[in-house]
Amino acid sequence: MTGSRSPIMTHRRTLLGCLLSVFVIFLLPDFARGEGSKIISAEQAKTQAAAGELLIIDVRTSAEWRETGVPQGAARANIFNADFLERVKRAVGADLSRPIAVICARGNRSKRAEQLLSQAGFTAVQNIKEGMLGSTYGKGWLAGGHPTEGCTGC
Repeated sequence: MTGSRSPIMTHRRTLLGCLLSVFVIFLLPDFARGEGSKIISAEQAKTQAAAGELLIIDVRTSAEWRETGVPQGAARANIFNADFLERVKRAVGADLSRPIAVICARGNRSKRAEQLLSQAGFTAVQNIKEGMLGSTYGKGWLAGGHPTEGCTGC
């Protein structure tokens, strides 16, 4: 079989080419925009929030806020509510460049919140990906012993 490729090799090269195209089209733009680097640890968020450098936004539900409390000093904006973006805008005083970090239970909703806020024009959004309860990114806000406060009016 000199001079010709086997069908298996041709299939593998085609598959590899398709995968490379997917990476370039869909994933590379995220890296170029820095979206892979917007994760912040609970410890970093706690420290920066205490120094007044960052506002934490808890995007969970009111039932979750009542159950565990919210990070001390955090604003609350349930990602499932229609007024989610407006609540976050009010929390930052309409300053879309104010540094914020979003947190949920385990980092999934906060990733979606990060995307929604970035699309809405917020320019300094980070994700506390380990969440309140912990994930593969870390032990979480609660297990880390970070301060919480009860949720009045939830």
